[in-house]
Amino acid sequence: MRDDEPQNPLRRDPRVERDLRRYRKEAAAPAEAQSLRRNPRAERDRRRQRPAVQLSGSGLQARSPDFATSSPQKNLRKGRRGEDPGAIASRAPTSRSPETEILRLEAPSCWVLVVPDTPSGTLTTHDRDAIAAARLIADNKDGGVIALAPADATGYGLIGVDRLVPLPGTDADTGVRLALVESILAQCKPAHIVLPDTPLGGGHLGRLIATRQSLNIAPGVVRISGGELVRLSDGGRKEQTLPMAPVVLVAPEVSDPKPGPRREARVLPVPAPPAIEEAVQDHGLLPVDPYSVPLQEADFIISAGNGVSDWDSFSELAKVLNAAIAGTRAVCDANHLPRHRQVGASGTLVSPRCYLSFGISGAPQHLQGIARCERVIAVNTDLHADMIKRADLAIIADAQAVMPSLLALLRETR
Repeated sequence: MRDDEPQNPLRRDPRVERDLRRYRKEAAAPAEAQSLRRNPRAERDRRRQRPAVQLSGSGLQARSPDFATSSPQKNLRKGRRGEDPGAIASRAPTSRSPETEILRLEAPSCWVLVVPDTPSGTLTTHDRDAIAAARLIADNKDGGVIALAPADATGYGLIGVDRLVPLPGTDADTGVRLALVESILAQCKPAHIVLPDTPLGGGHLGRLIATRQSLNIAPGVVRISGGELVRLSDGGRKEQTLPMAPVVLVAPEVSDPKPGPRREARVLPVPAPPAIEEAVQDHGLLPVDPYSVPLQEADFIISAGNGVSDWDSFSELAKVLNAAIAGTRAVCDANHLPRHRQVGASGTLVSPRCYLSFGISGAPQHLQGIARCERVIAVNTDLHADMIKRADLAIIADAQAVMPSLLALLRETR
């Protein structure tokens, strides 16, 4: 550039000019105008000082603004602060006496009779599933539920029972139950009878009732959908839909107990006729060799892995639990168990209701073999083992310490 050429002036920054104009405008504005600017904190304080309304015994009553200012309310459900306490109080449920909370059913459209097994006078999970299924069938027809069960087991009203026929004693045999069911059929005429499908309990009793009363029966029901029943067929690979039958034998977990209004569970006096003598007497289960039960048919399997060294406790635990014995490929390769006891992709694919494993890390081939198990309990020292991730219940401990403790606890309770 030559010396005689004029130099370019400095560039003007528009942001600097904008801030400068704003500063001059605020300086020229009067103080009153500046005080009218919006203050969010002041607005929030004014909202808190509005008179609140609360519910009193005689109606609506105004509360002083000092209370609202000193203790601001917070709506935890919606996350808004400063909400009117009266609005919160109006949404709060009013207290009711326990008598008004009980649903009393006087004239239902029909009755549904449920007969749980109640071994030793207590309700099992299968019994509760049967009661929930009976409640579902009754609700679809605006009916009520009658339970034939021991009166000592309390809480029937909380699980949906409207009437209770007490069993004489906690260990009533099949003949006594059958006689009481026939008395209930003559007196109340229930439209359906629901029982747990157990071989020596409800399954046997339900077939006796269906035979003596010439009623249709639906065994092995796994789902209740409206007015239809669904059961498994073809070895559990297909579903078969049946119409609602008078006698329904339900499988475990057919219906989950749902929270509902508390029922009355009123004791219904039913005269018991003379007990029916059965030609076949039930003397309980015979002891079964854990090594003789086929793994494909086992309902309860206890399995061992490399982490098991106390084989005496393992075998004794299987006998006490009446469980079939199984193991991993490594255990069978070490000749601790025969080859037909191996579970996995190269062994046997099992589908028991409960699979109890000790010292199994969880190889992919073994996890394929237990893919269809309903409940898996794993005992392992490694918290991050794949078997622990697969398990529904995990115990992080040594198998050699857990097995003797479990044996001692079982012997005390039995």
